[in-house]
Amino acid sequence: MQRQAPPVFASVARRPAVVISSSATRLSPIHPRSKGTKYDLVLSSGFLAFANHCGFLQAVDDVGLPVNGIMGTSAGALIGSLYAAGWSPRDIVAEFAKLTPIQRLSYHDRPWEGMLSMEKLIGELESLLPRSFADLKRDFACAVVCANGQHVLLDRGQLAAAVSASAAIPMIFRPVTLPDRHDGPFIDGGIRCRIGLDLWRQHRYGGDSDAHPAVVHLIGRSSPFSGNDSTAGLANQNAVVVQSPKSGVTFWSYGDYEHQFEAARQRALPVLLALLDTEGEGNSSAGANNGANNAVPAGTAGSSSLTAAGRQAASAAGSNSI
Repeated sequence: MQRQAPPVFASVARRPAVVISSSATRLSPIHPRSKGTKYDLVLSSGFLAFANHCGFLQAVDDVGLPVNGIMGTSAGALIGSLYAAGWSPRDIVAEFAKLTPIQRLSYHDRPWEGMLSMEKLIGELESLLPRSFADLKRDFACAVVCANGQHVLLDRGQLAAAVSASAAIPMIFRPVTLPDRHDGPFIDGGIRCRIGLDLWRQHRYGGDSDAHPAVVHLIGRSSPFSGNDSTAGLANQNAVVVQSPKSGVTFWSYGDYEHQFEAARQRALPVLLALLDTEGEGNSSAGANNGANNAVPAGTAGSSSLTAAGRQAASAAGSNSI
């Protein structure tokens, strides 16, 4: 794949970005909705937080949450694309655990463009993913930053390279050029915004927050240079957020990925089950507190309002090993 010399991205992180705040303490309401409502899933950036995102998605599968579409940024784009292709969360974790992150990368011969190249990762993803977005089993988009600093969604064209571009952290990775786009090369969308819910809704629904409620999985910030990850605006966004701490993963080790997976799953379960329990009620709300290690549905005491059947199903799912 041909690459262009990257433009200067120094000003990108300082540009204002639309989205949501990490200091919010208010719980986020989901608008009243009918039984069987489908939810959009938004997977944030988070340095190599693959196991955390997979644990969250396992909880989605465990409770049978109806999914409409998936939007991901950086690590969220990598995991979200595989999930949209039909991979199970446990299989994704098992696949990523076969190699350390650094084994999926190569050192670049022009380090001023980025110390590492994603060519090996792109090749691997091409073997794991369909060729294009159109071939996915679920609607999916990933966030990137263009050469001119604009924060945009990619939802068509070659999939593996687009997903890799969404994770191309400046200075660490060489920017990625996409053959079917002329506004590149592209870098990590998390430089502008780590979540991207507003971008997704503007792109998909013209900004209408009532189109589909969203569940956001937000990973703790790993770098002070990352983009906006504020959740303050979620009260008006028909969305609920589940937060997980930063992964602590390095290029040389995933650490205790099984613990990360299960901890993220347990954080998400009560929130997702509460969403399903309140469907069809005229005054429904569910949310997550803003602690980095916990999530509590609004209007409930922990998981006390969860249905017995839901608790039993979630417990049974938890007995499966990765």
